This record gives sequence, structure tokens and C-alpha cells, in this order.
Amino acid sequence: MVQSLGKLEKVNIRKIWEHEALSFTPWLAHPDNLSLLGDALGIEFNTENIKTEVGVGDFNADIVTADYSDRAIIIENQLERTDHDHLGKCITYAAGIGAETIIWIASNIRDEHRQAVEWLNFNSSDKINFFLVELEAYKIGDSKPAPHFLVVESPNEWTKVVRSQNNSNSSISEVKLRQQRFFEMVRDYGLEHSKKVRSWQKPRPQHWYTIRYGGKAHFNVLANTREKCIYIELYIYGGKDSDAQNRLIFDNIYKHKDKIESEVGELIWHNRDDACMKLVRYRIDKDPADDKESEEALPLVIEKLDQFISIFPKYWKNI
Repeated sequence: MVQSLGKLEKVNIRKIWEHEALSFTPWLAHPDNLSLLGDALGIEFNTENIKTEVGVGDFNADIVTADYSDRAIIIENQLERTDHDHLGKCITYAAGIGAETIIWIASNIRDEHRQAVEWLNFNSSDKINFFLVELEAYKIGDSKPAPHFLVVESPNEWTKVVRSQNNSNSSISEVKLRQQRFFEMVRDYGLEHSKKVRSWQKPRPQHWYTIRYGGKAHFNVLANTREKCIYIELYIYGGKDSDAQNRLIFDNIYKHKDKIESEVGELIWHNRDDACMKLVRYRIDKDPADDKESEEALPLVIEKLDQFISIFPKYWKNI
């Protein structure tokens, strides 16, 4: 018997959001909806830091936010075909706010503007990233319309970093490039296989890759090329003013050490009295700088990362 399926229908976005500033921008600025955009772009927005209609000279930027490293992000919305005016606004707002990521959303994208954003990505520094996103909406039958963010242009981080290494002023080493390449492999594999990670941020040339989870702690994948190993890490840190809370969280976790290790395996526990941060790590003896070993490690990296996310948060839930 042939199964009957619904038909996907495109919806006019003006029937969903009548006005760009009064309806679409407030909708997108909601943390849940901004996370949808972040999933499409591979960016994890700091949803506790979202501002709308931010003044930049005589103009107002639609949305200003940041990632969890406090790098400024601007989002310029346009519920119509792209035009020169909004391209100019993107650059003006980026300069005025000092944004490292510029996201331009429109319902219809001219080829000239796609080429312009491609050119900006290729010719700007590795710290500046332009995204061009086409806004769509679909429904099936009588279902509610669902938004779809189609990424038309995005920065090629790997190309940019390699290009910046060739600059005589660059300090990015071969080791850092290998670490970034490993984290790109982790992200690509995780996007397909992880059951717990909701958002994957852009890998950078550094020895850690962060997975954010709430405000009390986050998870890291560490590429230790010196020890030729990989760590999956729970990182509890909130600054000196939060030291008592950090210790409370760590102690509550440590009380269940035997149970946790029976599920995850042997762990390394860091609880120095003179340190604000508290760490719990799982070690994988694979060299992240070796192509073969790093690829072999990917299933275990994602398995342990999912286990960390499944197990640890319940121990600080009520703290």
C-alpha cells in the first residue's frame, strides 16, 4: 500500500509578518526563534543579550546580540528583495557597533548582492563574517507555517584562517590550524550523529571547542596535541563571585562520582581550593593532530559528549 503524504507548500511571508519592524523583528528577537537562525548558521547566540532597534548614529540596527565569547553580532532584516540601502546599513552598523558577525536576512536576494557578500567574505579579515540568508516559510496542508532560513552566502572559515596564516603579521601556527580542522570534523560528525547537542558554533584555531548549556556550566572538547589526546570536559565557572555556587555544584556532582563513572567511565576530577573553575574530564587516547586517529576518535567523542550533556545538568538543576 502506498503511503499518502502531505504536500509542502510555500507561504507568502507577508501573510505571517505584515511589518518588518513591528512583527518580524520582535518575533526573531525571541530566544527560541533566534536559536532557529543560529542552528541554520552554526552560531550559538547569547540569548540573554538581545537588543532591538539599537541606535547607530542617525539609524537603528534591527537586532544586536553576541555569541558566548561576547563577540558582537548584528542582524539586518528585510521582508523584500535586497537593495543597496540595506547593504550599506549592514556595513554602517557593523562599523558603528564593532560587530564581527553581520547577518543580512531578506525574502528575495539579488545575484548582485550575493556576489557582494561573497566578495566581502573573501576580502575581509578572518575576524569579520558576513551571512546572507533568504527567509522562507512552508506549511503542509492546514498546518501552521514554519520558517526556513536558507543560507545563501556564508564565510569559509577554513579558507580564511589558511589565508591569514600566509600573512606575515599572522601568529596562527600549524598546530592551531590542525586543532581547528579537528573541531570541524567533530562538528560535521556531531551534526549527523549527536542526539543531545542543539547548536554547533564555528570552530576556531584554538585548543578548545565549547558547547554551551545554560548559565551554570558548559562542555568543552579539548585537543591536546602535546599529550596526544582528546578530553571531553565539564567546565564549571562563573568568576570569583560565584565560587561558592561553583563549589556547591561540583560537590553535588562529586557525591555521585561512583554512579556517574559507572555510566561514563573513569573521570579526572579537578577541584582545587584556589581555583574558581571546577573541571571534570574524560580522556580519549587519540592524537587530534593525526588524521587517521582523529577520525577514529569521532564516534567516541560524540558518544561521551552526549553522555556528559545527559548526565551532569541534573545535578545542578535545583541549585
